[in-house]
Amino acid sequence: MSKLVLKTEIDAPPGVVWQTLRNFAATTNWHPFVEQRYTCDDAARVMVCSLTESPLPIEECSIEIRVTDNGAGASSISWTGVFSTSSEHEMAAVKELHRILHGRITQLEAMLGGTNKG
Repeated sequence: MSKLVLKTEIDAPPGVVWQTLRNFAATTNWHPFVEQRYTCDDAARVMVCSLTESPLPIEECSIEIRVTDNGAGASSISWTGVFSTSSEHEMAAVKELHRILHGRITQLEAMLGGTNKG
C-alpha cells in the first residue's frame, strides 16, 4: 500500500471549515471518471472517500480528510490517501492523486476566502 499525505492550514474555525468541506464534497466530482462513496463522522470531523471504480492506475483507494482545531480560531486539514498500485505505476499514481487532492484543497481554500496559512 502507498500513502500520500497533504496538509493545509486555514484561518477559519473548525466548524466552519467542516461544514464547508462537507457541503463541498457532496457536490464535487473529484475526478470525471471516478466513482466514489463517502462516509462522514460529524463529531470527529472526519470524512472518508473510497474510490470504487477508476481508470487511474490506483486500486483500493481511500482518502481520509480530517479537520482539527489549531487554536485561535484556525483549522488544520489533513488529506491522507492510501492506495495500492503496481510498482511500475506507483509514481504516476502518486502524481495523479497529488494533483487531484491539491486541486480540491485549492478550491476549498478559495471557498473559505483564500485564507490558507500553509
